[in-house]
Amino acid sequence: MVGKNPDLTIGRIKADLYYENFNFTADVSTDEMFVRYKHLPNDIEKPFPAELTYFYKNDSVVELKELLN
Repeated sequence: MVGKNPDLTIGRIKADLYYENFNFTADVSTDEMFVRYKHLPNDIEKPFPAELTYFYKNDSVVELKELLN
């Protein structure tokens, strides 16, 4: 994951692969710009696409429209 976290609004991001049983969560609460990655297990055949869910620091979900403002 690569992105920006203006005003440190986002606490963490969860990535869930659509076609595989794999997910991970990245803490971005202290970075205005970030790069996060996770080594995928060797048996993952379809690493894309993934659903990304953004959370505030209080663990409530950030709505997409809030990220686009």
